[in-house]
Amino acid sequence: MNLADLIEQNFLTCSFKKATGIDCLGCGMQRSFVCLLRGDLYGSVLHYPPLLFFIGYIFATFLYVTNIWKTISATFLKLTLSLFVIILLSYIYKGIFFGLAH
Repeated sequence: MNLADLIEQNFLTCSFKKATGIDCLGCGMQRSFVCLLRGDLYGSVLHYPPLLFFIGYIFATFLYVTNIWKTISATFLKLTLSLFVIILLSYIYKGIFFGLAH
C-alpha cells in the first residue's frame, strides 16, 4: 500500500460541511493532495487549485522559521496575504460555477 492509498482510506471528515452542507475553504484539499501524490497534477488542480501555492507557502514558512531566509519578513506577509486571496478567489469561483454544496 502506498501513501496515497493510505491517506485516501483515512480521509478526515469536514465538520463544517457536515454541519452546514456547504464546502469550507479547504474542502477538496485531501483529494487534491492524493492526486498530486499519484502524479495527477491536472486532477490535483481540479480538486483544490490553491494546493500548490499552499505547499510553497509551507516551504517558505519552514525557511522563515529556521532563519534560512533571513530577509523574508515583509515578503512573508505578502505571501500570507496572497495565499489567503488565492484560497478565497478559488472558493468564490467554485461557489459561482459549481455550487458550494456538492
